[in-house]
Amino acid sequence: MNKYLSLIRVKQWIKNLFCFSGIIFGPSTFSSYLFLQSFKTFLCFCLISSFVYVLNDIFDKESDSKHPKKKNRPIASGLINILPATLLAVLFLIIGLILAKNINDLVFYIIICYLINNFLYNIFFKNLIVIDVLSIALGFIFRLFSGIYSVGLMPSPWITLCTFFLALFLGFAKRRAELKKSNGNYFTRAVLKKYKINFLDSLINDAAFGSIISYSLFCSVNQKNVGIMTTIPIVYFAIMHYKNLLFQNIHGEEPESVVLEDKILLASIFLWLFLYILFK
Repeated sequence: MNKYLSLIRVKQWIKNLFCFSGIIFGPSTFSSYLFLQSFKTFLCFCLISSFVYVLNDIFDKESDSKHPKKKNRPIASGLINILPATLLAVLFLIIGLILAKNINDLVFYIIICYLINNFLYNIFFKNLIVIDVLSIALGFIFRLFSGIYSVGLMPSPWITLCTFFLALFLGFAKRRAELKKSNGNYFTRAVLKKYKINFLDSLINDAAFGSIISYSLFCSVNQKNVGIMTTIPIVYFAIMHYKNLLFQNIHGEEPESVVLEDKILLASIFLWLFLYILFK
């Protein structure tokens, strides 16, 4: 059972929490219907993203088998054969598409765009410097939009920009950590040889600045309660703490692991969520 949980990368489902953006940034009154819509969207993205992960592992089997860490993945290591992995991926895809259609047409179309973006990423974008991370960031925007449209709301320009810059920040941080650990071996991710540490540091700083400014503007424009401004220092601290871990070469290659394992970052997220819900 554990090998199949590893195959579908349950740990990375944390990214799909962006699908709850509709009830977090939407009306202050709680509704079981809105929560159900958000949960279905979350589940939909878990199924669809796992389909993408399994498909990627099938196509990257040879390169993953040469990677010091990825070689332990179920397909690369031979724990799971390609046929059962493919059948599971197709099953997830079918259920995910049916669920998306059940939520509403907008979520269904966003899921299709998400799949197209991932297809283009694997064929073209993953080998293009900067564009590779832009494509990854677009995946987070699709999650955000799905969570908002699933509850019948419209996305705020500033929270959209904040999500975009935050995703860029995490994406470029991941590339920096990968480049540091590659030691000149680029066979598992060819685009790394096109990046330089100084360039990535600049991109990381720009993305961090963009996410903080965008969030600050979101909090200050059209917000009824000035108390929500108290969440800005928390966002600033969390991003700077992540940068500190990255520049000390402690974390960065797997953002989802940092969020789940770093107690300071986890506490910052919970404190931000508590204060945001309290003051919104």
